[in-house]
Order: sequence, then C-alpha cells, then structure tokens
Amino acid sequence: MERGKFVIGWRAWANSQTLSQSARSQRNIVLKLWAKMNGKSFNETGIDALVSDILTDKLTIYESALNFLNAIGKDHKPSTVTLYRFLLPPFFKACLGKQNFDEEAFEQLVPSGKNYVSTTKKAPTMDEIRHLVELATPRDKALIGVLLSGMRPAEPLSLRMSDIQRREKGYARIKLIAERTKTKHKRFVFLTSEAVKWIDSYRSNMRDKYGRVIVSEWLFPGEKGAHLADNSAYNSLKRLFEAAGLKDSDDEIYYLKPQKQKAR
Repeated sequence: MERGKFVIGWRAWANSQTLSQSARSQRNIVLKLWAKMNGKSFNETGIDALVSDILTDKLTIYESALNFLNAIGKDHKPSTVTLYRFLLPPFFKACLGKQNFDEEAFEQLVPSGKNYVSTTKKAPTMDEIRHLVELATPRDKALIGVLLSGMRPAEPLSLRMSDIQRREKGYARIKLIAERTKTKHKRFVFLTSEAVKWIDSYRSNMRDKYGRVIVSEWLFPGEKGAHLADNSAYNSLKRLFEAAGLKDSDDEIYYLKPQKQKAR
C-alpha cells in the first residue's frame, strides 16, 4: 500500500491540541490496543510496527480492525467496542489516506455487532445529593456545588477564581469560553448562593500536606502550580459516592446531573 499524499502521522492525529485531554488519551489507548491485539507491543513502537505492516501489505486495514475488535469484544462492554470501532475510520483516513480506505468494505468486513449502549447514567436524587454534601470534604463539597450548575465534570477544573462573577444576592455567574468546552461553544452557567459559600469555605481553609496555606489562581488547585487533574477529581468523587452508598452497577453508573432544586 502506498501512503496517501495528504495525511498526517498517527502521533499528530492522536495528540491533536484541538481535542480535550480525555479525547487525546482515548485515541492513544485505542491505537495501543489496536497494536496489541494485532500482536505488537502495547506502546508507540507497537503502533509504528503495525502501521509499517499495513504499508508493506503484510495485512490489510480491515484485517487489523477485525483482529482488534474480535479481541476486545471478549472483555469490553458493547458500548466501548462500538466507540473504539467508530474511531478507526477517521484514523485510517487521516494517517493512511482516504484513497486507501473504503467505507463500504469496512462495513462489510468489520461488522459492528452489538452496538447498543449497555450502561446508562443514573443521577442522584436531591436527598442523595444532600447526603453527599454532608459527607464531603470542603473541596468535594465545592466541586459538587459547581457541577450542580450544569457543567461537565472536567470543565470546573480549568477555572480561575477570576472567572467567577459574583452578584449582590450571593449567587454567581461563570462564562465558559469556547476553548474550554466540549462542544467548543461559549456559554454561561450560574452558581447558587450555597455553592458560592462552599467555594469560599474551601478556599479559606486550603492547606497543603504540610499544613501550609495554599495561594492559587485556580479554583481547584492541584500540584506544582497546576489545577486539579481530571483523574484526581474523578477518583475523589467516586470514593465519596461509594461512601454514600451510591455504587455503580454493570448497567448503571452514577453521574452528577444538575437539578433545579437547591441542595441545602
């Protein structure tokens, strides 16, 4: 196979700065799994080797895709397999060339199988949210307050204190610029007066592991001057949910969803 004229390397595709960090991580995982399930190393060297095999006609694009999906289908949820399959055509077109990829052949040779979503998101009730707030650390309590505004889980982490526009009645408005949002559209969200109080309480008592006061521009500071990492926030909230008895099951996961009532 001859690589297409208008293509990019797989690293450029997987690590595009137009994507969120989670999307970049997802693309890298898919490519590493794609390599591994075709007998290569689960690393960048393995991806390079598999791309080379395709270009030298040791196997076809469609064989590599089918090997990959057959293997992950044994221990991944149908919804995950469907997502990973969805990412393969854009990768093949971008990195090997549109002329080397046939949509009809892909559909026939690499069938989608079970493409239903096997996991649904379950929102906690207001009573459950109140229980979460009672158990939460000051930081997690502030994070819950911000998420109740309707923000996606990763969006509050890149906020600065200067992004919070306070109003006289105690509530606040946050302007989310397009670059920080998943849909790349500017929008506004509003914090209740309770959420603002939780943020103020958390900020006034921020300490590092040595008991020293933390001064940071970030709404949720992390380590070494950066903001709190996605996985740190996620793991912390998951532990809180489990402590409150809100545990995920095979077909339902808890997801903090904004509700119109107030959590006092």
